[in-house]
Amino acid sequence: MDYLDRRGRNLVRAWLMEELSEAGRFKLEQRMKTMAAIERTEWPPWASPLVGFKGILELKLKHERVQYRPLFCYGPNQRQLTFLFGAKEIGDAFSPGDAPHRALTRKSEIERNREQVERHAFHDDETN
Repeated sequence: MDYLDRRGRNLVRAWLMEELSEAGRFKLEQRMKTMAAIERTEWPPWASPLVGFKGILELKLKHERVQYRPLFCYGPNQRQLTFLFGAKEIGDAFSPGDAPHRALTRKSEIERNREQVERHAFHDDETN
């Protein structure tokens, strides 16, 4: 699932298209599919709960020498993985610096209003 702002815009999709090449998007989407299929206690080495931000998950993706750190949560429904915010890591810090706080705010929004998510359009879906 992708987070939608209050106007219904898919900000996640916009970030993906601006920041990642097609190959990068494909790599990230493969990790999203893996995360959606596993138990919440079986974190692969490239994913982990973000300390200090309850319910926020950080996926680590290095592509074309850039450290991407997209932030996710499970929800709003059972076994749903929702992409909340696109970020990078620069010098051991998030860019933008408030990315974890913004992801937490978005998580709260989708918990209150389940209409603020839509199914993620995976690269495979677009080519089939």
